[in-house]
Amino acid sequence: MSDRPLARKLIRPAFRLLRGGRGAHHEETWPHLSLRRPEADGVITWKGEEIARLSPLGGFLAGLGAEAAIIGSGPSLKRQRVAALEMPAVLLNGAVALAPRLPRPAALAIEDERFVYRHGAMLKDLPEGLPLLMAPAVIRVMAQYNRGLLEGRPLYLIDDLRKPFDGPKCALGDIPGVVVEDGAAFSDIPAQGIVKCGTVAYSALQILMAAPLKRILLAGIDLTNAAGPRFYEKDGAAAWSGLEKGQARILGHFALARQLAGTRGQALLSASPVSALLDLGYGRDDRLAPEPPA
Repeated sequence: MSDRPLARKLIRPAFRLLRGGRGAHHEETWPHLSLRRPEADGVITWKGEEIARLSPLGGFLAGLGAEAAIIGSGPSLKRQRVAALEMPAVLLNGAVALAPRLPRPAALAIEDERFVYRHGAMLKDLPEGLPLLMAPAVIRVMAQYNRGLLEGRPLYLIDDLRKPFDGPKCALGDIPGVVVEDGAAFSDIPAQGIVKCGTVAYSALQILMAAPLKRILLAGIDLTNAAGPRFYEKDGAAAWSGLEKGQARILGHFALARQLAGTRGQALLSASPVSALLDLGYGRDDRLAPEPPA
């Protein structure tokens, strides 16, 4: 499968028509998925059958230590020594291909269901026990096509604060625990939900900044060459990315995150030498740089 099936593409506008703007997002779990928040019992139900349970995010965050990494799929990773990364690493989408080379893969985060449709084959060899951080729509697709991958591993929810799976669409400014500034926003309550800005990297950053971390390293988060293939894609076969179109909005959110991290004593670092994050004041980290020729 390369994208959403035709039926799913039709369901979205139908929900918008029938439920209006405040309820259109409930198509993400319709018709067979039911979720309960971890603070209740976390039950995930598919076609009336309990298939798994969501775990509280706090347990995951508490076990990370003093530093952790977020690994994306930017082309810069092709030239970097990811095996040198000793800290726990949250992998984004196709970065799961790097899991066998990493000393401490901590979790896989997927926010867009289209990744599962396009690259379901990449998930078949998911390391045993690797935790999953997933949006409701991703859980739905996994339950339908990859249910076995939901078994025997911790599962955590990435919910959209503006469009919660169990409530109507709302304004971010009305939610306690959300910082809103100059058109950007940041969630201090990722266990309840995150602020989406167009890249799962920002969602992962909000999650990790809620942990007692001193340093967060971002690798493969280039944000400068979105039109090029991801490190795991071949030239001419890159899937569409909305990063280039929404770059200004996305960078505005990352700028807010850096500002907040500075007030909390957290260092945000970039391992990519070409990342747009460097222009926002993110520190440069060379620990993954290729070794110079002898």
